Amino acid sequence: MSKPDRDGDTYEMLWDCAYCGTSGLLGLSHRFCPNCGSPQQAEQRYFPSDAQKVAVRDHVYTGADRLCPACATPNAAASGFCQQCGAPLSEAAEVQRAARESRNAGETFAASAPVRQQSQPGSVPSAPSSSAQPQRRSPWLWAGLGVLALLVVIGLIFFFWRVEIQASVETTGWKKEIQIERYQSVRDSAWCDSIPADAYRVDHAREVRSYRKIPDGETCRTRRIDQGDGTYRESRSCTTNYRKEPVYDDKCRFTVDRWRYARSLVAQGQDRQPHWPIVSGLREGQCLGCERPGRRLSEYSVTFTDQQGRRERCPIKEPLWRQLHQGDRLRAQRRVMDKGIVCASIERRN
Repeated sequence: MSKPDRDGDTYEMLWDCAYCGTSGLLGLSHRFCPNCGSPQQAEQRYFPSDAQKVAVRDHVYTGADRLCPACATPNAAASGFCQQCGAPLSEAAEVQRAARESRNAGETFAASAPVRQQSQPGSVPSAPSSSAQPQRRSPWLWAGLGVLALLVVIGLIFFFWRVEIQASVETTGWKKEIQIERYQSVRDSAWCDSIPADAYRVDHAREVRSYRKIPDGETCRTRRIDQGDGTYRESRSCTTNYRKEPVYDDKCRFTVDRWRYARSLVAQGQDRQPHWPIVSGLREGQCLGCERPGRRLSEYSVTFTDQQGRRERCPIKEPLWRQLHQGDRLRAQRRVMDKGIVCASIERRN
């Protein structure tokens, strides 16, 4: 189970001066380089290592800095005019923030300074792009995806592609089956609190019935979130770890007397008079070894030859079976991929 994030202290981001090379300047305290006076570039802020962390005391967060549209200097969100050139900030956009970083408990953060391009003295830093440039994908990737999509489409076409065939009925057939059940002793098993009342020869054994989750410590992560005003905050969240503990119970193996399938009586033919097999000679009653009729199953089929001389057999429904006779013309669909007949598509031609 995850617990809500717990906000920690606030710390200063760092930045490096692109003009004189001074590094490790504080994002909130050093709005301008103390060595050369160059303005801070907000897009170059980065998270410090654990050893470089500088806490901000009694920090009041007013929002992410806004980037001056005239000189690209970052200004506090509460500012109305640029502290560098005096331009109004009513239309200024927020500065670009550093991506969030996270670590597991016990790990340390390393400095994450971004790669910088050295600017020439006297030049004005360009404003950061409002959105990152999309990374161009290799044309080979698009070609591979296109080939894969084409193969999928071709496969689907072949899988579902069917052609109509003409055929002639050779024979029709039927089959009627009655399953015979026998009352007999069978071994079974169940948890001992739910065995049948008529069970006998019961054996007990301890087995794992389920598992329960037991809390077993926590996994914690600390996230660093750039607030956009030269500071970042740390947020800590923890997830409870669980281990599985087996729960044992009594498992019973027992004997019960039940009706079970034993054999089948079958009648079949190619005539037009389907009938059930004759049931006789059964030892009836509720004794061990006694028998009784069970499920009844019917099957109707047609055997036909297509225009290429291929002989096929398909199960069909009884109403269609009663309409068909030797020599009748049929239409059906054959799958292109595996050449199989779609038996449900068989129709009698007038």
